[in-house]
Amino acid sequence: MPRPIRRLTLPLALFAVAAGTVFAADRTLAAGPWGGDTVIFEVVADGADVEFECARGRIDKAITLDGKGDFDLPGTFGAEGRGPARDGDGAAANARYRGHVEGDTMALDVTVGDRRMGPFTLTRDRRPFLKKCR
Repeated sequence: MPRPIRRLTLPLALFAVAAGTVFAADRTLAAGPWGGDTVIFEVVADGADVEFECARGRIDKAITLDGKGDFDLPGTFGAEGRGPARDGDGAAANARYRGHVEGDTMALDVTVGDRRMGPFTLTRDRRPFLKKCR
């Protein structure tokens, strides 16, 4: 093996291992939590569950990053009120989730109708305690 290729082998292998903790080879985010001060973004195999202090949301597609580390996906968003919630309470509205991932940090914006929320700054593997609207 020529010497220049050997020099690149270890750095490339280390990059692949480090990158695998955040996303797979197809640039799909790995399952796990991303947390900020007022939001938890839980990546699951088929999308993400999003919990805010007074609302919940859902993305029903796997989160695949483009070449710049961005995603832009449709989802739902529903406000939560005080007191116990029953199944079917509070209709979920269509929402747009836009994010940018760099390393273990995600910037997230959520748009519902003409209302924009964010940007939220999230950290991988952080699961903060949220003050729920109760």
